[in-house]
Amino acid sequence: MEEDKEDIFRKLIQKSELDITGSGFTDNVMKMVQAEEIVQESALRALLVKNNLDQPSKSFESGIMAQITPITKKVEKPIISKNAWYVAAAFLALMIQYSFFSKASQTTAMDLSLIKITNAMFDFSNNAGQMPVIYFIVIVTLCILLLADYFILQRLGKRASH
Repeated sequence: MEEDKEDIFRKLIQKSELDITGSGFTDNVMKMVQAEEIVQESALRALLVKNNLDQPSKSFESGIMAQITPITKKVEKPIISKNAWYVAAAFLALMIQYSFFSKASQTTAMDLSLIKITNAMFDFSNNAGQMPVIYFIVIVTLCILLLADYFILQRLGKRASH
């Protein structure tokens, strides 16, 4: 029975033809739409003229600005304090002093000639071998960390806040 209904429906669809519209159908529909738009637009204008837009009071902006609290700028502290830099500089000065005065037999008469200063700098490298290795490991590690901190700050422009 269902198949009969489907067959009948298919035959009706095949026999049906498209509706033929008049030549001015599209123009008539567009004119009606435009007429509705004109009526709606004039009603909207009349409504806007009748009801003025709300204007904020003159103190509105200053009231809002007064409610806004300024953000306090976070003062960034350096990772390595000034005292740590002073300690590092003092340690470096002590190492250089140690290299100059450790071999007193070579530098008994301290003239400021360029040759003796050059020899003293070479003595620093020779005397550095007499120091415990852990001192140099610590110094090199500190230097690498300080340089990394400096270059990371230069690249990022500011410290990451936690």
